[in-house]
Amino acid sequence: MELSITQLRNFLHVVDIGSFRGAAERAHRSQPALSLSIKELELRLGQPLFERSTPTHLTPLALDCVPIVRDLVEHYDQVCESLGRLASGRTGSLSVASVMTATTHWLSEIVPEFVRKYPDVSIRLVDDNSANIEKLVLANSIDFGICSRLGDDDRLVFEPLNHDVFGLVCRHDHPLARRTAIEWKSLDGLPLVGTTTHRSLRGHAQAAPLQRPAMYVENMTALLSLVDRGQGVTVLPALAVPPYATGLAFVPLENPTIERVIGILSIRGRVLSPPAATLRAMLRSRLKAP
Repeated sequence: MELSITQLRNFLHVVDIGSFRGAAERAHRSQPALSLSIKELELRLGQPLFERSTPTHLTPLALDCVPIVRDLVEHYDQVCESLGRLASGRTGSLSVASVMTATTHWLSEIVPEFVRKYPDVSIRLVDDNSANIEKLVLANSIDFGICSRLGDDDRLVFEPLNHDVFGLVCRHDHPLARRTAIEWKSLDGLPLVGTTTHRSLRGHAQAAPLQRPAMYVENMTALLSLVDRGQGVTVLPALAVPPYATGLAFVPLENPTIERVIGILSIRGRVLSPPAATLRAMLRSRLKAP
C-alpha cells in the first residue's frame, strides 16, 4: 500500500483543527480538494476515517492511526530538513589538503568565516606538500587539494588561483640577504636544502643546482627551521615563507624570473559535496590568478 504524505498531512490537519474548512485553510487548499484528498486516503485504506454522521468525528481506526501518522509525518519532515541542510551545504563534512602557503595566507582567514556561516559542517584540513596532495586527490581521500601542479595525470584537473615568484631563502644575516635580487647562477656552491617544491623547476636549466642539494627535506616546517639555524639555504616561492619567519630573508631570483602557480586540484568530472563546493567558491572569490 502506497500512501501519499500529503493525504496523511491533510488527515492530521482535520484531526488537529476539528473541521474540514479550517484544515483546508491550513493546507492552503480549497475545501473540496482537501475533502477529496481524505476520501482518496480512505479508499486506499479500505476503511472510513470519519463517522458518517459527522465529518470530524473519528472512527476507531482513525483514533488508532493518529499517533502512527503523526510520527510518520514528523519523521518525514525531519528527513526533508536533513536532506535540505545537506543539499544546501549547511551540514555534512569536507576534507581538504593544502600546502603551507595556502594554509597560512588564505585558509587561516577563509576557514573561520566558513565555520561561522556553517557551524554544523565537520572540516578536516591536511597540511602537506604538493606531491602528496596529488596522491590524496587521486585516492579520493580528500575533496580537493590546494597546491601546485607537479604531474600531468589526465584524471586530474587544475584550476589556477594565484602565483608568486621563486627566490633564495636564507638567514637574515646571510651575505646575500641584503640583495634586491640575484641570478640563478649565484646558487652554485651554496649549501642548498632541497624540497618537494623543486620538482616543478626541473624543466628550467638555470635551476639545475637544486637537483644536487646538500640535503633533502620534505616537511616545510623542518626545512624553514634548518635554514633559520644556518644549516643551509633553499629556494622557495615568496608566499611559502610565512610572515612569522622574521629571521629569514627572501631574495628574488632573476634571469629568468620563474613563477609558481597555486590552484585547486581535483578529480576530473567529480561532483563535489555541497560544503566542499562552498569552500571552493570562497577560495575562488578570495583568490583569482590574473
